[in-house]
Amino acid sequence: NTLGVPAGGVATSPTETTSSAFTTNLDVGAKGAEVMKLQNWLIKKGHSIPAGATGFYGAQTKAAVAAYQKANGISPVSGFFGPKTRAYVEAHP
Repeated sequence: NTLGVPAGGVATSPTETTSSAFTTNLDVGAKGAEVMKLQNWLIKKGHSIPAGATGFYGAQTKAAVAAYQKANGISPVSGFFGPKTRAYVEAHP
């Protein structure tokens, strides 16, 4: 069919892929699906977010991002998920 929906299936958006491609700068106070995606990815990589993937970028997510940055030599270790960290993640899935 022309809608990209498999027969008897559910439509998927083009952004629902197995890629870890993050496209947005994320920092404390951000919320939504992209934050939840980051949180799930960090947890899968072994970084602790005690509250789990809530979709809210708070102190726990900032600490997990900072731990990832430190462990991978990304400087500065700020807890800000911006262009440098996104580029590293993309190059090292």
